[in-house]
Amino acid sequence: MNLSFKLRLPFNRLFYCTLVETEYCVGFNSNYRGGDWHFIFMDIDDTNISDLRDELVRQQKKYDLGEMIVTSDKVDSHRVWCFKQVQFKKMIEILCDNKFTNIEFIRWTTRKGCSTMRIGKKKGREEQVIVLKIEGKKNKIPPKIEKVVYETARGKTVKVGNTND
Repeated sequence: MNLSFKLRLPFNRLFYCTLVETEYCVGFNSNYRGGDWHFIFMDIDDTNISDLRDELVRQQKKYDLGEMIVTSDKVDSHRVWCFKQVQFKKMIEILCDNKFTNIEFIRWTTRKGCSTMRIGKKKGREEQVIVLKIEGKKNKIPPKIEKVVYETARGKTVKVGNTND
């Protein structure tokens, strides 16, 4: 369980503290060739596969994305893999244009300058499996993608204090 505490203070100040249980995972970073080029990775939560498919087909047409692969290790929790290379600003535009993209995933992507997609097993979850493939122009998957070990929060956050602001 994660615990989040938020307290509004005088003079337009906010005290915010979060205590979370974490774990280490293995993943791939979106950046490629050491520059501003990125693959499009998306983390999607609380969305059924049918609604997600419709949204991804819309984005595929709008941004000429080509083939997309969706993996999952839990009901209504998905990871979208698209190996079209785009510049960082375009990747952020695409992530924000998908109404199901996890907002925390977008926040961390903008902070780090790349997105990180989990490939390993997370505690308490099954192995990831491909649950959907959206056909399109083949995007070549490069032989070397940056593999990383990263820390991530486990479970849901419980908010304490005034959470209306």
